[in-house]
Amino acid sequence: MGGMVAHTGQAGLEYMIMTGILLTFLAATVVYIQSQSADTIRINQAQDAVREIAATADRTAALGPGTKTFVIVTMPEEIASSYIASHEINIRLTLANGQTDIFEVTNANVTGTLPLQSGLQKVQIEALSSGTVKITGNITV
Repeated sequence: MGGMVAHTGQAGLEYMIMTGILLTFLAATVVYIQSQSADTIRINQAQDAVREIAATADRTAALGPGTKTFVIVTMPEEIASSYIASHEINIRLTLANGQTDIFEVTNANVTGTLPLQSGLQKVQIEALSSGTVKITGNITV
């Protein structure tokens, strides 16, 4: 009987080791999926913000100099930088696997700055007499 108990103990240890390996693999998979989901959410927020700002800039330009409007957009977390010049609005995001640029091309000639803070942000968009559309972030809500 003593030999049988030893084999049962060995089998129990093997099951514990296999369970530990499977749980480690499962935990790593969950962390990876969560990271990818967070990146997807940030990319979608950046795309929505850039599209809304670009569309509003084009509408503002079409209405002519002196037109001023505001948009409220959700800026994503981990913005590395932003760029507005010529006919492009760009947000560079830091993701789990590096950085990516989210941009929109406008019909209007644009200049200005975007807020780098995450969350709801008020952005002013103004058509200047020069024909350029000025975009200003960090406006107090």
